[in-house]
Amino acid sequence: MLYVRGNKADYNDWERMGCDGWGYKDVLPYFKKSEDNQNQEFASNMGHHSKNGPLTVSDISVTSLADTMMKAFQQLGYRILDVNGKNQLGVMKVQATIRKGQRWSTAKAFLRPAMSRKNLHVATKAHVQKILIEGKKAKSVKVIHNGKPKIIKVKKEIVLSAGTVGSAQLLMLSGVGPREHLKQLKIPVIADLPVGNNLQDHLCTDMLTFLVNTSDCLTQKNSETLAVLMQFFLFGTGVSISAGGIESIAFSKVNPDTSEGLSDIQFHNFATHFGTNDERLVEKNLNIKENVFSHMYGHLLDTCGVLIAPTLLRPKSTGTIRLKSTDPKDHPLIDPQYLSQPQDVETLLKGVKEGLKLLETPSMKSVSARLNDRVLPGCEMHTFLSDDYIRCYIQHMAIGIYHPVGTCKMGKASDKTSVVDPQLRVIGIEGLRVADASIMPQIVSGNTNAPCIMIGEKASDLIKNGK
Repeated sequence: MLYVRGNKADYNDWERMGCDGWGYKDVLPYFKKSEDNQNQEFASNMGHHSKNGPLTVSDISVTSLADTMMKAFQQLGYRILDVNGKNQLGVMKVQATIRKGQRWSTAKAFLRPAMSRKNLHVATKAHVQKILIEGKKAKSVKVIHNGKPKIIKVKKEIVLSAGTVGSAQLLMLSGVGPREHLKQLKIPVIADLPVGNNLQDHLCTDMLTFLVNTSDCLTQKNSETLAVLMQFFLFGTGVSISAGGIESIAFSKVNPDTSEGLSDIQFHNFATHFGTNDERLVEKNLNIKENVFSHMYGHLLDTCGVLIAPTLLRPKSTGTIRLKSTDPKDHPLIDPQYLSQPQDVETLLKGVKEGLKLLETPSMKSVSARLNDRVLPGCEMHTFLSDDYIRCYIQHMAIGIYHPVGTCKMGKASDKTSVVDPQLRVIGIEGLRVADASIMPQIVSGNTNAPCIMIGEKASDLIKNGK
């Protein structure tokens, strides 16, 4: 939902890695093509933004804590700027794909306006089983539709957009993947490609939970009143339109060896914290052990606070996706290998220490911000807030933020680590492309929503132009 493009150096890196036509100068027009930015200042910057596209992008901050956190970062030396503009290093109030208070999804922005087209048919309750490849050409798709098997024949080509997990799974089920893995499952190997490798994700930590003296925050109690609901349904405004509680984002360079202009940590700044919900949805969704959650957050129900979440932008650790079986209904085996490279722990450690500096700013002191100082079970042997304690906390409580990419890596056809070429064609297979987050050769420095939409826009031109 957040609208963050990443750093322009991300795309120039892609180009240097062999992805011709994917440098920043090449992808910027596709970001702008779909954009309808409601921020008049940003929209007037025609070099980086645009209006009147199908994808509505709006400013979303709903509490005074947005300004409190912005000022705190500014007092640490961060510039207030448009992180999707010329420079990324700085802080801004969050923008999201929200229109009139409701999430403006890709289905609403792109699919629904096209539903009347004669060349579009959308099948629901359909589960793709595999792509049927004859020789080296993709010929048809096998699906279960309304409980019945069907074969859908292809006139031109197939575009696979099942996501980083689903696209990799379907390719392997179809005989496109690592030879040895497919042979283990007795799947005939059609193309020996490194499908499922290069899995990358962004990790954050919840360690920086600050309690504050204000009533203008987001809790379950103050978000479910009749007045709040009426404000949302009548006007599309109020705290209900919050983008998951995130009020601002900041980008930081904490490693001295990170290139100039690049960020390695993103701060997601929430006007809430994990302990505000008495249904403990966070505990369940993130699979945090009940005794750990109760100890860390049980005493914070309905209290006001902010969560400053340092997020690792350029992870060195990569994982894999493999098939559990030849049954398409079986979830694949996902091994993210989070924090397997020590450098990732050290970067998050520096991010936490950078975030702790916010407590010393006049802005955070104005709301009497103080750290939730409960000691994490399992880390009691370390002095609280020492480097070893912070490392222990990260290793116990790092959280993936649903940005998996990279399992159908784009690159030169001659590159043995590539699955698709820069035209998104599966290498060695005719009539088959992949267009989703899985093609990213390297994860972008920011949320993946906007980059995925850009990939779709560029893919459409590649297809229409017959490349």
